[in-house]
Amino acid sequence: MWKEGLSQKLTIVCYKEGSSEICGLNCLDMNFKSVPLGGHENQAKGKGARDISVVFDFLKKKADVYNRYNVDQYLHGLGLLTLPKYRGCGIGTELLKARIPLMKALGLTLTGTVFSAPGSQGAARKAGFSEDVVIPYETLGKEEPFIEFPNITWPVVKFMCYHLNCVKVRKKMKWERPDSVAFPQIWWRFSAKDPVSGQIVNYRIEDLTEDRYDEVAGLMVEHFVAGEPMSISLGTINDKESLKKMRHMYKEIMDKKLSIVCYKENSNEICGFNLLEILFRAEDEIQQNQLENKRKIAVVFEILKKKADVYNRYSVDKYVFGRGLLTLPKYRGCGIATELLKARIPFMKALGFTLTGTVFSAPGSQGAAKKAGYTEDVVMTYESFAKEKPFIEFPNISWPFIIKRYAAAKIVIV
Repeated sequence: MWKEGLSQKLTIVCYKEGSSEICGLNCLDMNFKSVPLGGHENQAKGKGARDISVVFDFLKKKADVYNRYNVDQYLHGLGLLTLPKYRGCGIGTELLKARIPLMKALGLTLTGTVFSAPGSQGAARKAGFSEDVVIPYETLGKEEPFIEFPNITWPVVKFMCYHLNCVKVRKKMKWERPDSVAFPQIWWRFSAKDPVSGQIVNYRIEDLTEDRYDEVAGLMVEHFVAGEPMSISLGTINDKESLKKMRHMYKEIMDKKLSIVCYKENSNEICGFNLLEILFRAEDEIQQNQLENKRKIAVVFEILKKKADVYNRYSVDKYVFGRGLLTLPKYRGCGIATELLKARIPFMKALGFTLTGTVFSAPGSQGAAKKAGYTEDVVMTYESFAKEKPFIEFPNISWPFIIKRYAAAKIVIV
């Protein structure tokens, strides 16, 4: 099998400059839609080799890349190896990246591989490969193809792909606020209790401006991450690297001039805010093939968005999506979250959108969404994520174990 793959003159090798010593290699071959799966196990000698071939073909069949990516052929990885001396140098990742110019030169748009170990899976993730199929090793012995792999210490085997056209689409999916929609402006006014005096006072909800970005990013970490159910369960607040990336992500979202903030009238003290962005049908399809590139919580969000299927359900190609809804502790109980969600409506109308949606993970935000007139599209228990894909556990969640995906009733623009 190896020699057959090598004979296709597709295999690539890594050397240090000025040296002929092999640092690593990636054995590659072509897979074709017209050629049925199941040939390698007949060539393999020994039960172990045959079983591995059966599993690889099983994963490729489940990935269904020909239909998923609309191709008739793709560049397939038969073996990725970094020599022990060079492990830890990132050779595996670079070999996978090197497939991209090779594909372009050959006129191919897709490459895919079964990655069976954490090291190669991590290298693929870093190289930008998307996760198409994830199967725990233990399930392979309990259901088709009924092959056991005893004493494996890592959990899953994956089929992962890199698609050139998807990357091009990702770069095109950008949205900018029209100059015709003034920035900043007030979107919503309401009256509610003042937490200090107990009197009814006026509040306003307006565009979040750049001078508050750092403060809001800090508040998201201090209060949102520290209080959000999944983040608490996973101990995200103690993961400095994740927090650093999240701060950067929050600022990127705010830069799109879509986020809104609530103040009391005649005050610049932040009472609450809602970080917002635009999601596109094409971009979301890419994201759902990139799940392994995300934190566990983001994976759950993508699963819920996929289940909600709002693009088909509401006949839209884009919509306003909520990335973070927060009421500061001092102002909780004043209905701020509900009013922030209501404020999306005039905001959407001005920008020409008809739909908004959000994943609500805690009872407080779920209640606010219900009061604001949001409809419930998907409801899942936290425990269900551990029993089926994406196989993520959320231990010790002490509140109602429901996570909900809402979308507002579609707005008719007049």
